[in-house]
Amino acid sequence: MAAGWSAYYDCLGAQGLKLQDNGDGKRVDKDANTNEAIGAAEKACRPLLPGKEPIDPARLAEARKFTACMREKGIVDYPEPDPATGDIPVEGELGARLKSDPKVIAALRECHPAAPAADGGTVEGG
Repeated sequence: MAAGWSAYYDCLGAQGLKLQDNGDGKRVDKDANTNEAIGAAEKACRPLLPGKEPIDPARLAEARKFTACMREKGIVDYPEPDPATGDIPVEGELGARLKSDPKVIAALRECHPAAPAADGGTVEGG
């Protein structure tokens, strides 16, 4: 894990999050932390995130298309992707619904069948 990521995850741990070490580095244990705690810690530690490469315009367009599809499927609170990274920050109630609400899960499968979240995987913040 790069030094920048190490500092970021150290910060998340200092914010009270339980972390896992998967051999390649630390990760947030999403089953041991609430979505609210994860969101608050990520917000507090955001300044320590290592710099990211500018997003490929095609990837950003795909992320926007995905958000539009989710909204068309009735998930009106699905957030816009970050224009700098293309990441779609999913926190709080929506993060919980991604794992348990059949309507949200069905929308994920329809909008992006290959997405890890469509089968209970992870989405940033979720």
